[in-house]
Amino acid sequence: MRKRKSVVVELTSLLDVIFIMLFMVMSRNSTATAEAQEAAREQVSVAEAHAALMENERDSYKTMLRETEEERENLSLTESRLNSYEVFSEYARIISVYVVDSGYKRSVHVAEETEIASADYGWDNMDYAKEALDAALEECTTGDAPVFIVFSYDSDKIYRQDYNMIAEAITSAQSGKNHVYIKFDDTTEKS
Repeated sequence: MRKRKSVVVELTSLLDVIFIMLFMVMSRNSTATAEAQEAAREQVSVAEAHAALMENERDSYKTMLRETEEERENLSLTESRLNSYEVFSEYARIISVYVVDSGYKRSVHVAEETEIASADYGWDNMDYAKEALDAALEECTTGDAPVFIVFSYDSDKIYRQDYNMIAEAITSAQSGKNHVYIKFDDTTEKS
């Protein structure tokens, strides 16, 4: 009988090759995973930036909508006031009295929708201006319809003598008339 020789298989080098291949596959997978994670992070940051941009745009649209609604409400209120004024102006008169100072001469104006009367005056002919103003206001206050006389002036720019003359004329136009109302409106800018 013959003795058989036993075959010994050396697995050490085979295991070394398998481990090297396994290491290479795992390192490639980890590199690919890292690259995929980085790409995903970039996509998330782009999406977040886009979402923030969309949110800002949405907020600006909300602001525009709110402003538009406020403008619509203001327009509605203005339209209502205009309608009220038109109804009011059918039954009452609003007379404006004001002084224009052009430096070398002054003039007092009486106006309703258009100018009714005006008189140029200076220090030497204040009586003429007072008579013209009295006549214009007397004409405006005839009848029974309510009359509102508004004297608009800038207290920093009007002379006291002018103010007193006009105030006296307006007050005398009101005296004895229950349908005449007066308002002195100081338009001086408050600082």
